[in-house]
Amino acid sequence: MKPLAIIGLDPGTTTGYAVLDLQGGVMKTYSAKELPLSRVIADIMERCHPVIVSTDKAKVPSFVEEFARKTGTEVVSPELDLQREEKR
Repeated sequence: MKPLAIIGLDPGTTTGYAVLDLQGGVMKTYSAKELPLSRVIADIMERCHPVIVSTDKAKVPSFVEEFARKTGTEVVSPELDLQREEKR
C-alpha cells in the first residue's frame, strides 16, 4: 500500500509541489515551467496516496481545485494569502 501524503501545490507559470508524509517529512519536491495537471497527478500518484492538498492562497486556484477533484483529496487553504516571509 502506498503511503498517505499531504501535497503542497503552487500553480503558475512555474508549477511546484511538495509531497510530505503525515509526520511532515519531505518525500519529494518538484517544479517545472508549464507543468500540466495530468503530469502532477501521475507523478504524485506513482509515489503515494494523497489525502490533503494545500495552497498558500485564500482563494483556492482552479488548478488546485481540479487536482483535489480528480484525486479525491481535501483542500486546505489559509484565511488570508500567505506572505513570502511566512512561507519560509
